[in-house]
Amino acid sequence: QVRSLLDAEATRAAIVQAWHEHLLAAAAPGVQLFFHFSGHGSQTPSLDPDEPDGLDESLLAYDSRLPGGSDLLDKELGYLIRQAEGRGAQVSVLLACCHSGSG
Repeated sequence: QVRSLLDAEATRAAIVQAWHEHLLAAAAPGVQLFFHFSGHGSQTPSLDPDEPDGLDESLLAYDSRLPGGSDLLDKELGYLIRQAEGRGAQVSVLLACCHSGSG
């Protein structure tokens, strides 16, 4: 079961919604989940005082640079991954973008 978000479909809200409706909804012991992002990555000053380099890495959704848009932060992606793992799922992530090292 594959859910693809292409071009204008890949807004920040749609990515997060797909995580909830497609990945987290299926998360259970023994289930393998796969998330792939190909696009642009970035860095932004972190509000986390414990961030070693002072920067958060992020994924740029289609609408990230539009008025009112925002990136999907590494910490937010990590939270979604931990939710799935907390339900017993095994999660694999493939990020093909700049600044993806902390993914």
